[in-house]
Amino acid sequence: PLPNVIVNLTGKSLTKQAVTDANGKFVFTNLTGLTFGPYGGVVSCETYEISAEIPVQSDPNNMNYTATVKQYIKLDSDKDINLKLRTDLITIKGRVTDSNGQPISGAKVNAKLGINDHAMDEYWENHTQPKWVAISNNDGMYELHGIEPANFYQVFGYLFSGRPYKYIDIKVIANGFVQHKNNIPRVPIMSEDILNQARNFLKHINQISQKTGRPIIHEKEGLDLPSTNGKTITGIDIMLEQVEKE
Repeated sequence: PLPNVIVNLTGKSLTKQAVTDANGKFVFTNLTGLTFGPYGGVVSCETYEISAEIPVQSDPNNMNYTATVKQYIKLDSDKDINLKLRTDLITIKGRVTDSNGQPISGAKVNAKLGINDHAMDEYWENHTQPKWVAISNNDGMYELHGIEPANFYQVFGYLFSGRPYKYIDIKVIANGFVQHKNNIPRVPIMSEDILNQARNFLKHINQISQKTGRPIIHEKEGLDLPSTNGKTITGIDIMLEQVEKE
């Protein structure tokens, strides 16, 4: 538990802050949840963004980092959530547009974890695959936060096989639009640091191979590496087609 951490809550019409107590607990009260129509039916459900960050120092290199977390919740009832602050979690950023390049706001961006490992098939039968959700803003921009990256050894395997061990499939729902199958991004999960570690490991392996006469391992040509900036994957843009009216 982390005490004295400022937790921010943002909705369409309000912003609130809370400070965690000695047990790491925080509370937001009197929030607007469901909106009902004149006949009692639910018209809408308020979505809130909850975030926190703290500076941390990583030894032995004495490098400073910021541990962050951000979650989105739909307040259809009282909620209990756990915020886990980590320095290695990945953020994916992109933009949702129509076929003319115009931004689509209010689109629901759904991300689901995939793992290229048949040994995981039985595991997923009894466990829920991790998912992330974001809503595009007025410029069509979205951000998916808190995604655990592949480790450097898994990324090392991707460099020469072209088959990512861990990836994210992103599907989008927006009124009046449809996302075709060939426009569903499959994003390998890696940070800039982990990619560099994997490449250094590949270089080291090849140095040993040269000395021992073993085959050299080459990075696969045309590899679809995501654009990374630190721990953020950028440029994952998604185009939707407008549904034709009958």
